[in-house]
Amino acid sequence: MEHPSYEMRRRQLLARLVRQKNGAVVDAMEALEGGKRLFSYGVSLPTLKTIVRSYPADNDFADYLFHTDIRELKLAAVYLADGPGMTAGRMEAWKSAFVTFEIAVNCASALFWQSPDAYATAVRWLEADPDPVTVRAAFIMLARGVANDRIAADVRSCDELLRVSANRFFPDRTTVAEGIGNLFERLVRKNGENRERIVRFLRQKEREGSAMAAALLEEVAYW
Repeated sequence: MEHPSYEMRRRQLLARLVRQKNGAVVDAMEALEGGKRLFSYGVSLPTLKTIVRSYPADNDFADYLFHTDIRELKLAAVYLADGPGMTAGRMEAWKSAFVTFEIAVNCASALFWQSPDAYATAVRWLEADPDPVTVRAAFIMLARGVANDRIAADVRSCDELLRVSANRFFPDRTTVAEGIGNLFERLVRKNGENRERIVRFLRQKEREGSAMAAALLEEVAYW
């Protein structure tokens, strides 16, 4: 049953967003995004964030918005929610409604990484969920955690992160590579001792036929 107060607020928020619709943004997204599509008014992310900042954080209302089929409302939910208040159960529920890489990446990079359950959740997804959208989100959560000192970057932690990464190297270079590369770069920049471990890991994956590993090896020199 719909919460009457939430539905009224949803309509008011959507009306504000629709006034900022932009067909060019829709065209750009269709050119970049693979897979499924969400209905979209083409509101740019900076514009959407500006509108959402006028609302107080509200995880329950964010839940209500996220489980819709409109891109702008899903993104609004991400920026309305409170990261530390994202429980493992709530992240699992949101994961089931990611739909596109854009939604997953915004959830992971702007919200999920702040959760006390972020590390355990990301590792669980990497170990058990082969969906590329989920895998990319998990790597971004871990990368943000390392960058913000929520996840250790010592060699022991690096070895554990390499272990959970091992089964998520796809034969072709995919959009998942960006998430993996982000994590590995953060591990190297936080602790130079990790470079040798990561290079060794990538060379092994390259020998196994991973074009994604070969591409990442070319990037390591710039980290």
